[in-house]
Parts: sequence; structure tokens; C-alpha cells
Amino acid sequence: MADRRDHLDPYLGYRFRVDIDGIGIASFKRIAIPSPETQVKEYAEGGNVTTSKLAGITSYPEITLEKGLFSSLELWEWYNSVITTGAIPNRKNMSITVVDEEGNDGPSWEIVNCWPSKIEYGELDSTNDEPIPETVTIQHEGVKRVT
Repeated sequence: MADRRDHLDPYLGYRFRVDIDGIGIASFKRIAIPSPETQVKEYAEGGNVTTSKLAGITSYPEITLEKGLFSSLELWEWYNSVITTGAIPNRKNMSITVVDEEGNDGPSWEIVNCWPSKIEYGELDSTNDEPIPETVTIQHEGVKRVT
């Protein structure tokens, strides 16, 4: 197996794997890798005509997972548990791994304390022959690039 550091071509965005603790579904059509953002706090010290900058609170945007609707109820049951017992006891960790053209794992990210805040289903349309989309919105408390 080739070492990841030897991968000279950019990774392609269509080969990836999503792992969620205790959830068997790993194939999604689309996912955006979350980009954390740190607020910038500016302040002026006495007598200076310029400002200094400090790091403020870091926020983590929600993640949207999209896939075709399958008969599995795992995502719905996770969401329903959040509805009935709250987010805290239902938080799970998740990882996103890019896979290269030879099937080797590439860059990966860990996302911590995830929980679903919304599930949407596409509309039924007798003139449409596309799979019914299932979209899950995930809240989380942090993302880290691990490889």
C-alpha cells in the first residue's frame, strides 16, 4: 500500500466514507467538510493608533449529509431519540475519510459530539425517476483533521 505522503495527485471528491458510531449507513451522496471559524476580537491599547487582534470563540457550522432514501431506520431512530430524550445522551462521534482511486484511505476528519437536528425527505413526484433524497442536518462540537 502506498504511503499517503506519496499521493501526488489531488484527491477526488466523489470517493469518501462517513462513519458514525453505532450507525451502519456509510454511503452518502454529498457532505460538506465542516470549516471551523474563529471570531477575531480587536482592541486598542492605550496610546496606540493601531489595534491588536486576539482569537475569540470558535464556532463549528452544521453538517448536511445527503443520500438516497433506503429502508433502514437507523438515522431516523437516532433523530427520534434526540426528540424524545434530548441531544446530550444521543451524541455520537463521526469521521469523514476520503478514499483514493485505489481504495486506500486518504485525508480524514474527526467530528465530535454529533447529533441530528433535522431530517428532510424529498417530495414524491410521479414524473421523476431519481431516488428520493434523505437529508440529515448534524450539529457538532468540533472538527479536527487527523490525516
